[in-house]
Amino acid sequence: MDLPIISAAVIGLTVVSMTDGIGSATAPHKAEGVAALVGEHLYASEDHIVSWGPPVRAEDLSLKDLGLVSEVITSATGEAQGLVVSVGGLWGIGAQDVQLGMDRVHLIRAQGGETRLVVDLSAEGAEPPVDGLQS
Repeated sequence: MDLPIISAAVIGLTVVSMTDGIGSATAPHKAEGVAALVGEHLYASEDHIVSWGPPVRAEDLSLKDLGLVSEVITSATGEAQGLVVSVGGLWGIGAQDVQLGMDRVHLIRAQGGETRLVVDLSAEGAEPPVDGLQS
């Protein structure tokens, strides 16, 4: 009897049955709505980001990676009111949580269809809107 051929067949069948089991497992559920922001990178820009006018692209801004969104603060109706961002540290050790209001955070489209969460750190972005209008 040819033992190496039988061994190879048994190993092959084992591998095939294991990969079918792995492939049929369901993928983890992706969060929806504002909860999908958790784990996203937040970038900072000292360039003023206007809320109206021609669309701003992420490539047009000088962006600095601030950290990861660790929590979304929501109102009773589920609307996002702020973000908690883990900033600094090395590999997550020594990072500090910073809370930001949503009034300065923008969702900006980048090349290739991706989006970036960007906080406006310019002097103009720090000014409160006048009569509900923002320049």
